[in-house]
Amino acid sequence: MSMLEPVAVRPKMLANASLAREHLAADAHRERLHCDALEGLASGDYAQAEAFGRQSIDLNPDDLWAIHSVAHVMEMQGRLDEGIAFIDRPVDQWADRNPFQGHNWWHLALFALERGDYDFTLDIYDNRILTSNTEFFLDVQNGASMLKRLELLGVDVGDRWFGIGGSHAQRDIFTQILIEAAIRAERYEQARALLAQRALLRPNSLGSWQKYATVLQACGDDSRAEHARQRAARLHS
Repeated sequence: MSMLEPVAVRPKMLANASLAREHLAADAHRERLHCDALEGLASGDYAQAEAFGRQSIDLNPDDLWAIHSVAHVMEMQGRLDEGIAFIDRPVDQWADRNPFQGHNWWHLALFALERGDYDFTLDIYDNRILTSNTEFFLDVQNGASMLKRLELLGVDVGDRWFGIGGSHAQRDIFTQILIEAAIRAERYEQARALLAQRALLRPNSLGSWQKYATVLQACGDDSRAEHARQRAARLHS
């Protein structure tokens, strides 16, 4: 670089530095607003949480964290219709955003669920939560917790459990939860079907064969129950 070049480029460098400072200042301001909103949520000061969350949204309408904070306030205050109107937007609006988009769609589904609009809840699950689903732990949690909430309300979720992200080993916990729930509810035919499938996938699982024997006995299928007990005994020996 010659002795003259610094003078020539200085105005541009100063302009870039000024622009960078503005961006950093704006980011720092938004971060402070996020912190203030979260503090309000933690302390139960929902007015503070919503005020600071909305200020951040004014700076960036697609600020997922700020939207999340305001959604939490509306949920805690039972503002279901308002919450749906607040979060509901075109499906592709957050398509290029980070995985947190799926959690905000989950909040939209939660509003619909609490309102009793189960068809809308399933639609949100299929077209927003599931489409952003990955093996990221939060995506797995979003999908699994929504399906379980629906089932606890007696809603048939079909085969949606098989669309949950994560490895097969990770997803197996949901099958085990379903099996245990069916047994406790004395829905033995459902438990039988689930255990039969798990026995095929995991033929060396001692616990599955033990439960399968108990369920088959409850279903009145004594011969198959005895066969399941024998399989369990061989695995245990």
